[in-house]
Amino acid sequence: MAWFHPELYHRVLAYSPTMVNQQWPWDPSLRGGAWEYHSAWTGAATPNLTVKAGVLTPSEAPGAPLIPSAPLKPIRYWFEMGDQDLFYPNPTIPDGMHDWTLSAALMAKVLADKGYHYQFVFAKNAKHVDRPTVAQTLPHALEWVWKGYPIP
Repeated sequence: MAWFHPELYHRVLAYSPTMVNQQWPWDPSLRGGAWEYHSAWTGAATPNLTVKAGVLTPSEAPGAPLIPSAPLKPIRYWFEMGDQDLFYPNPTIPDGMHDWTLSAALMAKVLADKGYHYQFVFAKNAKHVDRPTVAQTLPHALEWVWKGYPIP
C-alpha cells in the first residue's frame, strides 16, 4: 500500500512481510507479485516453468524491479524476518520467488542502495511473526518509525 499510495502511507512497520510471488488474483502488470519490488521477475507467475537439465528456465524475459527503477518515495520502512519463517524451497511452488528470508535480505539491499530510511531486523531462531521477537522489538520499532521522520 505504501509503495502504490505514498501520499497516504509514509511509515511501514511489518513483521514477516510477504515480499514474494504471492498474489491472488494474478495481476499481469506484476507477473512476479511482490518479488518484483526488489528483484527482477524470474519467469512465469505460476510454478509451470520450463525445466532443462534440472534448471528452471523462465518462459519470458525478466522484468525490471519496481524499487530500483523508480524515483525515491517518502517512505520509512521497518521490518523483521525470522530465519525460520516459511521455509523454502517448497516443491509445490518451484518458481524461485518464494523464499521469505531471501526476499527480506534482497529488500534491505535495494532500500539501502536507493537511500531509503529503513531498518531490517533478521531474527535468529524466530518463526513467522514470532511472539517473543515482537515483544522484544515492537517498542523500538514504533519509536523508530515515528520519531524524527518528517511528514511530507
